[in-house]
Amino acid sequence: MAFPATARAASLRLVSGAAVLLIPSLAQASQGLAGQRFYFGDFHVHSGASGDGFATDIGHGCAEQDGEVQPCGAVSEIIQVARANSLDFLALTDHVNGEVRATATDFDAALALVMQGHDPASGFLTIPAGEIWVTPSDLVGGHLNLYFLAENSALFDLGRQDFIHAMVDDKPSTTFESCEQLWVWMDQLEQDFGPVLILPHHPQMSDGMATNWVCFGNDQPHARRFTPAVEIYSRHGNSTTLPAPYDPLWRADVEELHDLQAALDPDRWDLRLDLLASTDGHDTLPGDVCNNQGAYIHMPYGGGLAVAVLPESEPWSRASLFEAIHARRTYATSGPMLPVLLDILADGERVGGMGEELVLAAEANIEAILTIPSEHEGAILQAFLRTPHEDIELAHGADGVYRATISRQDRPAWIYAVLRIDGDRWYGEQGCDDGGDDREERIWLSPTWLDLPQTPDSGEDHDTDDEDEDSKVDDSGPGDPAPTGCGGCAGAPSRAALALVPAGLLCAWQRRRRPAIVRSW
Repeated sequence: MAFPATARAASLRLVSGAAVLLIPSLAQASQGLAGQRFYFGDFHVHSGASGDGFATDIGHGCAEQDGEVQPCGAVSEIIQVARANSLDFLALTDHVNGEVRATATDFDAALALVMQGHDPASGFLTIPAGEIWVTPSDLVGGHLNLYFLAENSALFDLGRQDFIHAMVDDKPSTTFESCEQLWVWMDQLEQDFGPVLILPHHPQMSDGMATNWVCFGNDQPHARRFTPAVEIYSRHGNSTTLPAPYDPLWRADVEELHDLQAALDPDRWDLRLDLLASTDGHDTLPGDVCNNQGAYIHMPYGGGLAVAVLPESEPWSRASLFEAIHARRTYATSGPMLPVLLDILADGERVGGMGEELVLAAEANIEAILTIPSEHEGAILQAFLRTPHEDIELAHGADGVYRATISRQDRPAWIYAVLRIDGDRWYGEQGCDDGGDDREERIWLSPTWLDLPQTPDSGEDHDTDDEDEDSKVDDSGPGDPAPTGCGGCAGAPSRAALALVPAGLLCAWQRRRRPAIVRSW
């Protein structure tokens, strides 16, 4: 039996290197399972605005190999392509600095299209974003994506200048002098624009692309606030383990351990990260996980997608996506849009699930229960739990349920579930030639931490950041919402004024070192 991938199967026809849209429906891919809703998106994609990106209408045109024009899309149609590929959200991350940076004109033109395409009423979100190259140093290094997650009304004058932390010789800087400089900048962006994230990707890649985890460690009070996640899979390959048995990076940094395993290892960085995947495509075709041609022939895979999991009763918005990332309710897929749930039981009682930090009785035995829609279980090759030291098989029962028991003596510091999927059975006759040595697909759930020590003040919320001297205090009364639209700027207008002024205009005068630019979104 073959399982259809998504509505993307007939959404694009590539003719002479150009993407011609055939859109039967703009219905999104979000799916439900056991009271939860699953939203699928491409968190990292480039358009022809990037200096190393390709499009039919901006930049270099489409890429060529051996005299053949490779497929690419039009920047003007990037929202239609994303929706035709059944995405629920899109972050366009064109390059901000480095030799392949977008021009201010092209970056802002692409940003305007993304902002105008934001349509939460119909279930489709866009996230304004950009990629920042950071020259490796003793403290900061690697490739980072900066995301703005307030609503459009609070981002009315957002432009490329807001993605640049410093200028050197009239060029956007690629260097942070210290961790403090990074976090001071992020704190300022949060004050000016509301919720922001800065997330590393392909952390094990070589050639200066590997993540230096120093600034994201537990001794950095801002790290959890601004960097709760890492992108572990894309067209570059798989950064979960080294060496990676599945879709290994085309060029990995083996001198230092930057992979996910090292980041999570309680004896190394001991980071609390959730997992994302993306295409990292450079051909203006967001969500096209079955394309491993186009701009970069040496990027051997089709890339993946991120999945956000929300209660069905929770509205879908940038705010709820931001909260899902912070609560580690996201996971990574190499392509299949498959809902997956994880339940953790201690001595038969449910105590948590994916992404949670659990405090467990010392004598408790643990059972992990993985659930997928039963109609898809025929495509599953294997399900297992990854731990710091070994993989634990999940036994297939019935109705899409997989189980494993961990005794109290063998309880690891953390676990995350991995699904191996038969790509031919998942995609069926339409196929998915996305590169690699086989036709396998994978899903990686975000880690769950076990046996976290309980501190006297931790209460029930283990995601609460430690207070420091820079922490902001919300002194709103019990019935008063906190001010929105200016990120809690010092000197914000009174609550009476909030009722009279559009949220996006609040604190515009406080935005630093640039004129206000009122845009159409």
